[in-house]
Amino acid sequence: MNIWLLTVIAGVAVAWAAALIYFDIRQRRLPDALTLPAGAVMLTWTILSMDFSGLWGFAWPLLYFLLALLSKGNGIGGGDIKLALPLGIAIALVSGAVYIFVAMVITALLALVWGIPLRLRNRKSPQKFADPPNGPAMLLATAMVTFTPL
Repeated sequence: MNIWLLTVIAGVAVAWAAALIYFDIRQRRLPDALTLPAGAVMLTWTILSMDFSGLWGFAWPLLYFLLALLSKGNGIGGGDIKLALPLGIAIALVSGAVYIFVAMVITALLALVWGIPLRLRNRKSPQKFADPPNGPAMLLATAMVTFTPL
């Protein structure tokens, strides 16, 4: 693939991730305008490339959907479920299906580490958001499992 095309794709991916992180930290929401097209692009890529291993990417949003049902929507929201699709497909295509679960564990650990200071600070002075947003942890975990040599 052309180096310029790879550079453009990488730039778009970084800008997309930065926008998602911004919205999730500031507003605790992941806009459909950012999550749904990314899912459609990754699904289309999987189908057109005929690399159907990417379909394993559905494991992450399906598991998040089940967790959201079990927790009655506390902790995992619809934006997290929609973001899990393109991230899951990317992980499945680049690293393999097993690493989707590795990314989920890393996401939970990152959220836990980030959440402890938020909880402690919230005890002293109530704040609007006492729990960490999940999107940044999902994006960082995905970057870790896709860009770390295995």
